[in-house]
Amino acid sequence: MHLPVILWIGVKPLSLSRDDGIKIALECKGILVKYSIYDVDCDLREAETFPLTKLMKPSSYDLQVYLTGTLGVSISTKVYPDTKGTLGLYLNSQGKTYGVTA
Repeated sequence: MHLPVILWIGVKPLSLSRDDGIKIALECKGILVKYSIYDVDCDLREAETFPLTKLMKPSSYDLQVYLTGTLGVSISTKVYPDTKGTLGLYLNSQGKTYGVTA
């Protein structure tokens, strides 16, 4: 069974019109086709980012050591008990670590 591959592009909520979103998705698909990549679709999704410290209590430990080895770390904490889900991907940019979740 072949599952579809989708390249998701995150945009800030309410920052893009539907028509502009369609244009961007089509341009993205055009770039993929230009490089003979035919089996990947492009999709835009509203997404927000926020510091990991809003979910986890700040720690004196070096977070990079603890966030690099495991996928599926729970993002529910005592401080934010209604937050549910897991972190699936970690990104490091300019000395900051970001956790990405669906």
